[in-house]
Amino acid sequence: MTATSVNSYESYFGSDAGERQRSREERHVASVAGHNAETLPEIWSEGAAPFKGDFSKDVVLTVEKDGVYGVKSLPHYGMGMMALIVAGKLVNADQVKAFKPPAPAAKRFEAIAGNLK
Repeated sequence: MTATSVNSYESYFGSDAGERQRSREERHVASVAGHNAETLPEIWSEGAAPFKGDFSKDVVLTVEKDGVYGVKSLPHYGMGMMALIVAGKLVNADQVKAFKPPAPAAKRFEAIAGNLK
């Protein structure tokens, strides 16, 4: 099964749009030192376990529930380093619509959120 990643940095989670399904591992490859991947709690499927990867380390998120999952890199989140992972039905799409990113990241967030279908 596959999940779709929509993001502002291709190296972060990949940028392909495809079939939305569950039970997929999403991998953040620490290609640049000083970055991490962690839950963006404002956009997270209800009941899914949050995660926080270590800095400069690869991390794998296994998506088991339908929904949109927001992921950020803490050091550069304010500049828009975030991703949206879509798995199955968009059960929490209202969270995406209601989300207000930090002002400098707003333009990037609008671009990645606009790719949700």
